[in-house]
Amino acid sequence: MDSTWINIGYLTVAMVIIFHHQLSLTSKFTSLRLPKSLQDNLQKVTILDLMQMEGARHVGVCYGTVGDNLPSPLDVINLYKKNEIEMLRLYEPSPPILEALRGSKILVSLGIKNQDLANLASSQDAANEWVQTNVVPYKEDVSFSWITAGNEVIPGPLSQYVPGAMNNIYNTLVAIGLDRINVTTVLAATALGTSYPPSAGAFSSEVIDVMTQVSTFLHHYGGPLMIDVYPYFAYANNPTNISLDYALFN
Repeated sequence: MDSTWINIGYLTVAMVIIFHHQLSLTSKFTSLRLPKSLQDNLQKVTILDLMQMEGARHVGVCYGTVGDNLPSPLDVINLYKKNEIEMLRLYEPSPPILEALRGSKILVSLGIKNQDLANLASSQDAANEWVQTNVVPYKEDVSFSWITAGNEVIPGPLSQYVPGAMNNIYNTLVAIGLDRINVTTVLAATALGTSYPPSAGAFSSEVIDVMTQVSTFLHHYGGPLMIDVYPYFAYANNPTNISLDYALFN
């Protein structure tokens, strides 16, 4: 499944391509910069344009909470439903947002905070508690589809904890009958040693060991790999050798 995600909770656009076991940059996207008021007309035009683009089969919006004067969770979820946005990404658990998601049928990607990875990797009990606190109370009427172990910690010093955290969280989900939820992580674009052209995509030598563990987990248990990519910046920094079509996923 190729999916496009857009960040509406912060000033910059964040995009995640979900892909299975290979680098496949096939979705299209449109950059957008929304005002704090999240005006309906701008949101509707932008999201509907995305949903109609060839190749963008599923559109999700990242729900960021860094800011002030933010709309209430219920207002945001109603905006998702009004614009037929199918997926939502949370960077960390938020009880008010999860409450607002009840009965919405929106597919949810729930993030584990980066600072929690070490504890979750070293303790199955900690993983059990995390799932019991952040997933189980909502499991009957919130559509959890993914749990992401950290955001952009690969590459980096916290990357060593990602495979262990993924494994322990998955063990808990299996034990309580929720193994339909995929467990994965979100890479930084710098995890790629080569990104252009896409057909030559390869991980950097720095992340080979951890990505071997992550890829083995995903291959064995299923689930996508997620990566934040910003192709426009590659184009802006080198427009002579990188085409605009590449930045627009054409």
